[in-house]
Formats: sequence, C-alpha cells, structure tokens
Amino acid sequence: MSRDSLEIRRLLAKGIVGQVADDESVAIRLKAKLETEVTSVTITTATDITVITGAGTSVYDFATYTTLGEVIDKINADGEFTARIIDGLRDIASASALVNGVITISDFGYYDALMDTSETNVIAYNLSLDRGVPVEKPINGHRIEIKEIVYTVTISAAARIRVYQVDAITGQVENILYDKAGVTAVETTINWAAGIGKISGDDGKDLIVAVVGVGGTVTGDLTASGYSV
Repeated sequence: MSRDSLEIRRLLAKGIVGQVADDESVAIRLKAKLETEVTSVTITTATDITVITGAGTSVYDFATYTTLGEVIDKINADGEFTARIIDGLRDIASASALVNGVITISDFGYYDALMDTSETNVIAYNLSLDRGVPVEKPINGHRIEIKEIVYTVTISAAARIRVYQVDAITGQVENILYDKAGVTAVETTINWAAGIGKISGDDGKDLIVAVVGVGGTVTGDLTASGYSV
C-alpha cells in the first residue's frame, strides 16, 4: 500500500462511539428477507426463539441450539431471516442469554434480541464498521481502532475487561487483543500512551469491547470509542 493511499485512508477515518448498559447489548440482530411476511418474533428466555411468519412457525430451541452461534447458524440456514451476532459472542450459552418478550421491529427493519446481562454476566459493544444485517458496507480494506474504554460496573466476583477481534460476518472470535482485571464500583478509564496509543484490528475485522464476569454478575455501563480507518 502506497504512502499516499495510507494518508487518504487516515484522512477519511470515521469516529465511532458505542455506549451500552444492562440488558442493552444486541446479542442477535435479525432482518427478514423481502419475501418473508413476519407476524411475530418472541424470546422465551429459558427455552427458545419462536418466529411466526406467513410460512408457519419456527422454534429455535435452546436445548438443541445451545450457543448463540448455533442459533444464528440455524436461522440463516432456514432462509427466512438473515441473523448476525452483534455485541455477543458465539460461544455464549443460548439458554437464558436473551431478554424475555416479544421483539418490536426497529425503524431500520431489525429484530434485536438483547443480551440478558444478569444471566450472561457480559456487557459488550461491537465497534463495527457496519452493525447492519446483512453486512453491506465494504469492510475489506478498513480496520477498527480503539482509543479509549470507560466503564462503571459493579462486579460480584472476578471480572475481565477484554477486546475480542472477531470475523465481521460469522462472529467467530479470532483472538483476544486486550485482557485485564476489572475494577468494581468506580468509573474507570482505559487508554494507551496517555491517549496517543490505540488497539488496532486487522482489515475487515470487528472489535468487541466487553466486561466479562468470571463466576459472578456484572452490572453497570460501558463506553468504547475509536475510529474506522
């Protein structure tokens, strides 16, 4: 890559800020395909996602599809919706992971299954170039940079602050770029080299910032800021 193209890329950098609190992280985002007539999408937190469309009823049973990754793989295979993990992780157990109730379609045409913080013990935000479903922006040739993380959480046991690099399409975790013990009940700011440094992902990858409880609950809020370049 030439020096000129690198400079142009830097000049076109776009700032990104994500803020989430308890039960606000989007675990799974669904979008109906054009030919799908949706009646309802309902979460029964302990047991399943039930989708009723003009074609009938589909039940995604958490006893069968035991992780969020398995749930979205099955939904995508069935072909009526496109499903993507946004702020969640593929290996989170699906049973009790999602906020209970009927999901209302958003102004952008999405059905968002939110992550139940008290059950998953995770508060997370995906600093993605494209949080839509399906991914439509040209993600190759772009990368995410994190400049700062601010969190205020109550941690009942050990917790970690982590930055995961994940595949933007599949949500597969590729590696953990940052991992540090969490601090409880105090607003905590994390940056690098007095704000000059950053964490950079690879081209076309997403970076998920997460407060992860290890053997205990996590409640509070999280802000992550950076750039897509």
